[in-house]
Amino acid sequence: MTFMKRAMTVAALSVGLAFGAQASEHQVMSLEWAPYVGSDLPEGGILMSVLEEALAKSGHSLSVEYLPWARSQKKAADDPSVLGYYPAWPSEVQEGFFASPVIYSSPVGFVQRQDNPINWTTLEDLHGLTVVVVRSYAYPEEFETLMASGAIAVQEASDDAQLLKMVAGGRGDIGVIDRFVMAEMLTTPEMAKVKDKVAYNERNLVEYPLVLAMRDTPENQALAVALDSALQQMPVDEMVRQAFEN
Repeated sequence: MTFMKRAMTVAALSVGLAFGAQASEHQVMSLEWAPYVGSDLPEGGILMSVLEEALAKSGHSLSVEYLPWARSQKKAADDPSVLGYYPAWPSEVQEGFFASPVIYSSPVGFVQRQDNPINWTTLEDLHGLTVVVVRSYAYPEEFETLMASGAIAVQEASDDAQLLKMVAGGRGDIGVIDRFVMAEMLTTPEMAKVKDKVAYNERNLVEYPLVLAMRDTPENQALAVALDSALQQMPVDEMVRQAFEN
């Protein structure tokens, strides 16, 4: 069921819960994923700031725990008091959760070696390449199908940092990564020996929606309607752009 269809079924409930109920605090699980979210970033990162502001518009507050992504998802699934995990790609929304309205769309594409750039137009052009992915991430359906087909060789990394190092070291022809995450990582001391060896391929694989994976309850369905209304009033793209420019 799409979000809008779900929203219609809970519209009446949302009025009472989102606007008439007392303010409540919601716990969300997240990961260290600069520049979007992170425990060391100002206000938890720009996307956490956006979510917090959107919830505040309907009288709710937010608390966040940051763990590695797979552990964040597991804790959200195991602990009924947790609202959900964020930010997630739609393909990462597990059974028992549903996707909130889209909060932001991130540019996801390929990192390549500067001495071995690739030219591609369709996914068929990637056949025969070795592609590095992060094992705990779920990718767009079309790309998951390509990986499962065996047309490309797949190498797994534990996180985006290892992915960049693997491509730089020749253990993969390309790696799948968010453009802004890659740019942020290449400014860190950890990547000093890597930054001059890799580059982002200018063609994005996808502009991939980022959502809050919410525990599937009537109360949270109502909260999602209120969240959608709040987000419609916020210049999210401009907020993100300004944050990345500062």
